[in-house]
Amino acid sequence: MCMYTIKRASELTGVPVATLRAWERRYGIGTPSRSDSGYRLYDEQALADINAMQHLITQGWAPRQAAAATTSRRSSIREQHVESPDELVEEFRQLRTRVIASARSMDEVELAQALDQMFSKASYEYVVDNWLKPVMQDIGEEWLAGRLDIAGEHFVSNAVMRRLGAAFETAPLPVRGPLVLVGLPAGSYHEIGPLAFATAARRIGLAALYLGSNVPLEAWTRAVSIHKASAIVLSVVQPHDVAEVNTLVDVLTAEHPELLIVVGGRLQHDVNGLVMHLPEGIAASAAALATRLMG
Repeated sequence: MCMYTIKRASELTGVPVATLRAWERRYGIGTPSRSDSGYRLYDEQALADINAMQHLITQGWAPRQAAAATTSRRSSIREQHVESPDELVEEFRQLRTRVIASARSMDEVELAQALDQMFSKASYEYVVDNWLKPVMQDIGEEWLAGRLDIAGEHFVSNAVMRRLGAAFETAPLPVRGPLVLVGLPAGSYHEIGPLAFATAARRIGLAALYLGSNVPLEAWTRAVSIHKASAIVLSVVQPHDVAEVNTLVDVLTAEHPELLIVVGGRLQHDVNGLVMHLPEGIAASAAALATRLMG
């Protein structure tokens, strides 16, 4: 988890250090943890709360009312992502076994039934975070170990992408509000994570457009200009993604200083520049971005 000093938190949010201390003391907003030396350390949730508070105040809310609304939103988001009952754990395990077996036999009917069953058991976000991600990791490990060939891996990945694509298309696209572009940098093709996130972003109320894989720098800059995007979200999962994203951050920061650049994926903390880092999981990530952009 990325942590920020009070000075860095002030730079990222635009809220003066003195105000951050006052909001913490008076309203419990942006409450940091403490280092061993006693210094304040802010995580992404604290920054999201600070941004939400700041947004409401700029819209004319009184500080006390803005603080109450921010606290209420945080509680609501947490309630939405309570884990499913324990009895699902064993069913998840059995379905993961079925998916791996269907990958080896390339049984389309069995795979479709397993996916149907799982997505009917819990929320979209819960299934993706707690079942789909682990099962795709299992599929990758099976391929690396030589127990599954590349055709079987592609068979499952493509089925999952079709399922995520359908979920994305049925999620409502808000006609107002901040627009977010989601995709992968040039040379990157691992789409399951960013497409799953884009769907969760739509489901939480963000106008998310999915650009797909292997998007070159010029296409990103053009898309930002055409759509007047408020934010872009980039997935950073492979070592070669880091250099591409660093270049993209430099160019977009210079051309569009108001743009919020967001990074996710396992190598996101290797990215330089003024960026927002996403927490683990699409549910928490979508909620953090929505709070940052909409308050």
